[in-house]
Amino acid sequence: MFSKLAFRNVRRSFRDYGVYLLTLTFGVCLFYTFNSLDGQGAMIYLAQSQNPMAQVIQSCIDIFSVFVAVVLACLILYANSFLLRRRKRELGTYLLLGLSQGQVSRLLFLETGLIGLASLVLGLGLGLLASQGLSALTLSMFSLRVDAFGLAFSPRAVVRTAVYFGLIFLLVMVFSGLQVSRAKLLDLMQSGRRNEELHLRPLWVSVVQFAAGVVCLLIAYAILLISGMAYAIILPMLCIPMLGLGTLGTLLVFKSLSGFVLRLVQSRPKLYFKNLNAFTLRQWISKVHSTYLAQTVICILLLLAMGIIVLLGALAYFVLTLVVNRRTPASPDTRYTAENGISVYYESAVWPVCEMTEDATLGRALELASAESSDDANYQVVLFQKGTKDTYEDFIGQSEKELKQAYGVISPRKVNLSIDGAAVTAVRCDIQAYYAVLATIEYDNGDVIYVSGLTKLASISDIVNLVESVSLS
Repeated sequence: MFSKLAFRNVRRSFRDYGVYLLTLTFGVCLFYTFNSLDGQGAMIYLAQSQNPMAQVIQSCIDIFSVFVAVVLACLILYANSFLLRRRKRELGTYLLLGLSQGQVSRLLFLETGLIGLASLVLGLGLGLLASQGLSALTLSMFSLRVDAFGLAFSPRAVVRTAVYFGLIFLLVMVFSGLQVSRAKLLDLMQSGRRNEELHLRPLWVSVVQFAAGVVCLLIAYAILLISGMAYAIILPMLCIPMLGLGTLGTLLVFKSLSGFVLRLVQSRPKLYFKNLNAFTLRQWISKVHSTYLAQTVICILLLLAMGIIVLLGALAYFVLTLVVNRRTPASPDTRYTAENGISVYYESAVWPVCEMTEDATLGRALELASAESSDDANYQVVLFQKGTKDTYEDFIGQSEKELKQAYGVISPRKVNLSIDGAAVTAVRCDIQAYYAVLATIEYDNGDVIYVSGLTKLASISDIVNLVESVSLS
């Protein structure tokens, strides 16, 4: 009977429960998506590459997961309390009809369980889709094959989400039961007629709370600024005090405002009694007095949102840096010596095109390309020209200037190359969806090889391996 009644109540009060269900569903979705980073292609790639940042990012996720769970628990408890306040008259009616307080608590227990189970299933489904989309997006940004990593599913994230939210729902059930068991029938039936009482705190209490809150926030930010973000997040001995003091400081500042600001304005009667200032200030103080906990939770959620964005940005940066600069061992099988005396030892499967060509910029040069047409999705090409130091005044600088005029921002970065018996200067330029490699190879006898390469791949490894195989016959 209670199961049917609980299901009917949820369906009948769907307008109220709908917002609650939506809040829980998106909470589960975000929590799973955040914790599933370890199963996404970018993190798998970092782990396979034995990059130490994979473990660092995983440690950050573990620490933030606990903090996010606590914040979401506060948010869910607040939303549940708001829902119970709207249903107090209904609950009082059940007591008036003869149900015991234990039976009403059991009814609420079943209703909360139904909402929790539905939100957990829906949230995990949405979280799986969101994590899959996020994984595909990051992998496509780095030109990595999505199918090479499979479905972005993290059993560890599913278990953690189910355990954490199971504990949160259990806490909500216990809290709801305690509220009903301690409530009086008269209070439940007349809850809609009662005005909220505003108990002003003494001024000195508000001042002490405000000062303590500011001190806590200053200490939290000092830990962050002195230790640095990386250490403050990774090390539990720094992270836990920082987050705890930041949360406590935010709570104390909001809690002190209702008495602190009111007494401050009342000390100036001309300002307090001007127009509708007294009424407006009382309304604002009433809202702050009753919603300071919700405001604290919102601030913390905003902080977490910014932290997650920074964490994802760091992940993207490390993956991009690793992908672009990764070195894969070459397996050269062909040696070719061009008519200009440049000799290359290359892998024919990577560079099927090897011939002399007439380039508009370099003139007569040796060309190696991965395909006949530049329309190929994985097209790469490298041109080698033999000359002297006087052939170009500044080959790399002039080439960068031309690229910048043609494409705008090119972000040149130095590339470390080494060739026996020669001094190598090389840069990599980011040109929209391409990478350009410019290099000069100077020999002691005055000969210089000018290199100009372009790749559509996410790595310049093939070009680097090819350039390092060059020699003069």
